[in-house]
Amino acid sequence: MKPFDATTGRLPTAPPQTRLTRITFDSCPGSSLCIRLARAVSDATDEYGVSTDAWWKIECHDLPDRYFRTTNGSRSVSELLRRYGFQDASGCVNHRRAVGHYASGYEPLELTGVPPHLRNAQGVPQFYTHSGVCWFCAMCWTSAANDQMSKLVSSHLPDDDFRRVYGRSIYDRDSAESFRKRLWYEMRVGDNVEMPPEMDGQNGFTQFSVMASRLGIPMIRMREHLGKLQKIDPRVTDHDGKTRTLREPKGDEPHVLALRFQDGDHTRFPMLRRITFQGRRYRLVGVYMGQRKCGHQIGMASHSGDWREWSIADADLHKDGIGPMFIRFEGERWRDDWWKAWGELVHVTKFGMGNTEFCSLSPHNHDNDALDVYRGSTKRGTNSLDILYLPADTK
Repeated sequence: MKPFDATTGRLPTAPPQTRLTRITFDSCPGSSLCIRLARAVSDATDEYGVSTDAWWKIECHDLPDRYFRTTNGSRSVSELLRRYGFQDASGCVNHRRAVGHYASGYEPLELTGVPPHLRNAQGVPQFYTHSGVCWFCAMCWTSAANDQMSKLVSSHLPDDDFRRVYGRSIYDRDSAESFRKRLWYEMRVGDNVEMPPEMDGQNGFTQFSVMASRLGIPMIRMREHLGKLQKIDPRVTDHDGKTRTLREPKGDEPHVLALRFQDGDHTRFPMLRRITFQGRRYRLVGVYMGQRKCGHQIGMASHSGDWREWSIADADLHKDGIGPMFIRFEGERWRDDWWKAWGELVHVTKFGMGNTEFCSLSPHNHDNDALDVYRGSTKRGTNSLDILYLPADTK
């Protein structure tokens, strides 16, 4: 075992003939949280004992397992530990004071939480050092990682090339950039791709709404206001300043139902796996989560409408070769505790000078300072959710 300070951005050198097989933390006394090597895609290791390409599993008592892939070896792992923390079931953030565990071999684990068709999905990274395409990563993932949502969007795209780059956007950086450029040049959706990268930055769901208006994807949008859900005006504005109108669904045709919460109180409005709206049943398929505290947005998606399988895409993770986080709610207890678990499952972003501040993107929207050293604020958190549903009978 080798204790180390994860904030330095450097891992300990591995003992001879060993590899890094586990990472634990001393920052939360008694915590069972552990990051374990699940499967080495590449057997080659560097001087820090890290495979250039590997799957890892986050294990923690009273939380579902999480899986993620790293493709830049020790750089991916060191950046993961330097810039993120991981909550255990008590809410304590495991970070900074890490311990590396080394062995000559390891027992490969089954990737039970990762759908086979998404195992090569890398998510959309920040394209450039100073770019801000987190919104685009969230939009691509919530639109393409769920089978039913992907089919709905694809069916409205105008040509095969558009469908190809859209479908490949979560797997391939070049396809994602091609998709982004076509959105801008042909629909005026998203960032002006001719501007400097530091000018990037949008709200993913807002841009998805503009894209839907241009493509004719039917959508109903509702917003929480003063404790009630109210219908949102179907008119949207593209970056040419032109007003477009979202089309409402006709009859039983597939469509998107979106519930928007700005700094919402999610003790009153928890995310529900199934809802009934206007007499029709809907199932949860995706969520945009945007946190004003650190100016960041990530996206969640279910897989094939299965409430047990979820994934989280984060452009900041992906730029360092860290793939999406996959989560499997295995067992019957999660039928009742599913929403409770989401309080701690989303990785905590560290930002600010020396990465000393915590930014929680938990859909529970805890108080902004709930994880910081100095507490006391009673203000609700500033994490806003855009929750996406499809009719339960959508194929």
